[in-house]
Order: sequence, then structure tokens, then C-alpha cells
Amino acid sequence: MPFEALSKDEVVALIKDLALKILDESGLKDRVLRLEKELDEVKTSLAELSRPPPDKSELLKKELGGLLELLEMDLTKDPMVLKPRHWLKDEEFRAVNEVVKRLGGSWNPSARAFIIKK
Repeated sequence: MPFEALSKDEVVALIKDLALKILDESGLKDRVLRLEKELDEVKTSLAELSRPPPDKSELLKKELGGLLELLEMDLTKDPMVLKPRHWLKDEEFRAVNEVVKRLGGSWNPSARAFIIKK
């Protein structure tokens, strides 16, 4: 009876082939691939959740655009205060008010200013 000696690489290749064959036959390979995909999705979701929230003052400047020149702003304090430089037209007031509300702020009639908590 002849005896054939296999090298380490050949043994590793045989074991890999056998393992892949077993995985294919049992359906585990598909499950493993599905779980890896789900794990990647969870990692992506966690990365999005752990990202720090954007700075409200930067969002405010970005969203107000051309309306910035109509307002005096103190964005360094908490709460942030935006006072109209002069009487705003209805559409200007509504546009500023909409942005301020989206950022969790409101119009304060007694202070005649928009107030946004950081």
C-alpha cells in the first residue's frame, strides 16, 4: 500500500475545501453571509448614532442664508438670540420663524427676538 505524504499547504487546502463543502451542504454559508451583512448595517447605524449632533449656530447660519443680514445675532450665549435689525416683512418673519422652530426655538414677543436654546 503506497503512502503519500502531503505538505502543510496541501493539508490546509484540503481542510478548506472540506469546510466549504460542509458549509454549502448545510446552508450555513448563506446564513453566515446574511449575518455579516446585518452586522455591517448595525455598525453603520451605530456610527451614525454616535456622531456628535451638528452645531445649531452653524445650521442656523446655513439655513437662514440671505436673511442673516436682517438679524443681529448673539450665537455665543445660551440661549442664542436673534433680533431683527428692523421690522421684518411677513414672508421674512415666517421664513426666519420656521428655521428657528426647526432648531427648537421660538419668537419671544416681549424681548422682540428669536430665542434658541443650544
